[in-house]
Amino acid sequence: MADIQLTAQQRGAVEDRGGSLLVSAAAGSGKTKVLVERVFAYLTEEHCHIDDFLIITFTRAAAAELRTKLAAELAKRVAQDPENSHLRQQMFRVYQADIKTVDGFCAGLLREHIHLLEPVDGRSLTPDFRILDETEAGVLKQRALEDALEAFYQRIEQGDEGCRALAETLGCTENCRAIPTRTSGWRRLRRAGRICRNGWATACTAGRSWRTRCAAPVTGRGGWNVP
Repeated sequence: MADIQLTAQQRGAVEDRGGSLLVSAAAGSGKTKVLVERVFAYLTEEHCHIDDFLIITFTRAAAAELRTKLAAELAKRVAQDPENSHLRQQMFRVYQADIKTVDGFCAGLLREHIHLLEPVDGRSLTPDFRILDETEAGVLKQRALEDALEAFYQRIEQGDEGCRALAETLGCTENCRAIPTRTSGWRRLRRAGRICRNGWATACTAGRSWRTRCAAPVTGRGGWNVP
């Protein structure tokens, strides 16, 4: 990467030492290249160590890719200057450098200082905690959604006019399909004739007037056909 020519603007971003720096550019325009060159400018000109830096990415894949590029550039420069002991040290340090996602950095920070955390409601965080993966997070989100909708339907059954008004507003439109969850509360209201088949919430009014209002947008799409 060292032999790739930078534009004047890219070179300015690499060499700027005036404080905070924001680089905004389109995808594929060389932001990662500029970041790598900026890190190496610190390494070679100011003899910093690569694990002195905190480099945050949005995804684990991006963090792994950036670490790989830094390691590859290090290998190339060490091959060009094998007597440079400072660069050779970085070959080991690059795999200890803080190149990670925001949640990965925060998790590491918590583990390092977990002994300083005060218990909350008698419970303490233990060092073996882990970050939820996407599947587990999805299950918990679905559970929370079902609990929230169950409580919502119960309030409609209990005569809450605010919930009923919200259901009237959202229940008989295209928003019907936004939340397909079927809770026991939904099933109870549907059996009572107060929810259109197409959607998550409608408690417009019981009886014919409600059915007439709901039938038009859902008939022919799995809805109720009102005689």
